[in-house]
Amino acid sequence: MTDLPAITLPAEHVIPAWRNAYLATSDDDERPALYRTVLVEWYDDGLRFVSTDGYVIITSYADGDRWTDGPVHAPDHDQAPAGAIVAIAADKLMADFLKHRTAEVKAWARADQEGLDADPIDVTFSLGTIDEPNTGQQRLDIGERRALIVSADNERIALPLYEGEFPNWRAVMAGYRPRPKTQVRATAGVLHRLGQLRTRGALDCELELTMAAQTGGAELVLVTGTGRVPLEAAFVPRQEEAAERDEAA
Repeated sequence: MTDLPAITLPAEHVIPAWRNAYLATSDDDERPALYRTVLVEWYDDGLRFVSTDGYVIITSYADGDRWTDGPVHAPDHDQAPAGAIVAIAADKLMADFLKHRTAEVKAWARADQEGLDADPIDVTFSLGTIDEPNTGQQRLDIGERRALIVSADNERIALPLYEGEFPNWRAVMAGYRPRPKTQVRATAGVLHRLGQLRTRGALDCELELTMAAQTGGAELVLVTGTGRVPLEAAFVPRQEEAAERDEAA
């Protein structure tokens, strides 16, 4: 695995980007490559998070420029990352970590609006081993099994790495081309997950859905969200025959 440098990003970008991707993780522990795993791709100015459960793919990008106004564009699909790892987030460590950062970001935003002196909240991602979680003790040992270290101030967590292959999400996206269709069927579960996607704030996300298909006829719905934290997603629409059987039952 390629050594990757530590990268520090604004917490207000990391929080929605990670949560967006995590919505697509699988809950099937018999598929270890997908079970609560998040692909993390390193770029010079940010990280792309990717997850899929085999039916839905979600990618979201967090960049490092806190003060840029307007939408941010994620790296193109043909722009290779400096490297990538697959983190396993099967427990509540990352969820709790981001919950704490959310409270801190809100407190910083209030202080900033009131003209008070307050430091913004950053999150650092690095590869390493951790001796005592949450104490700030971190060391990098190339010969030992490494983890994804996520840290903010004096709180650090370690997410284990999945050593196998993650699905080639680029190949899936690239194999489809826009195709007009008047009606798309989706399960309530898929729509619920899409409804939780965020491009930064709580109510700022407008999603564009495009019907696409491969040459052989397989269909996919492509989803894009443009904003401060850009995102992409895709899901397999319900087959009309199956939907009709469900309605008949």
